[in-house]
Amino acid sequence: MTFAAPRADRVIPVIIRQLRGAVLVVAAFALSACYTSAAQPETASLVERRVEFLISDEGRIALRNQLGAGAGKIEGKVVRQDDQGWTVRVYRLSTVSGESFAWAGEAVELPKRAVYTLATRDFDRQATVLLAAGVTGAVAAFIWSRGLFGGGFSTDPPGCTGSCTGTSLRR
Repeated sequence: MTFAAPRADRVIPVIIRQLRGAVLVVAAFALSACYTSAAQPETASLVERRVEFLISDEGRIALRNQLGAGAGKIEGKVVRQDDQGWTVRVYRLSTVSGESFAWAGEAVELPKRAVYTLATRDFDRQATVLLAAGVTGAVAAFIWSRGLFGGGFSTDPPGCTGSCTGTSLRR
């Protein structure tokens, strides 16, 4: 019994679809990984900045009606700041049990006593460029190593000039 090799016109589109999917997954991971968090003092001006607030035990009790039980961390943009606390447009809420929920930017008042620590969340341009270059290089190396740039390959013997039945070889 002999097995025929799969036709290139069927295999290449499948490989390209798989490669596109892999690139999208890596790109999504890369973009989320290119942020840095830096601890900030409560006195720093945070208006219009993306901030992560770690909620204190007292804060979980005080904010239970606004955030639900077990709020552990809030990520959002500070829209107002004064001596009493912050008004934050919340984009993500993480619970102490590890669950994470997306929010649509609802405004929440956070008193200072409700916050254990806070950190700014900033886009790291250098890390993003390095990661993108590395991923691009890895994808290009993968494509090149599989011969997907084109040119193909032939199982015909060298010098074959047509239908190689053993009679059209050049010597």
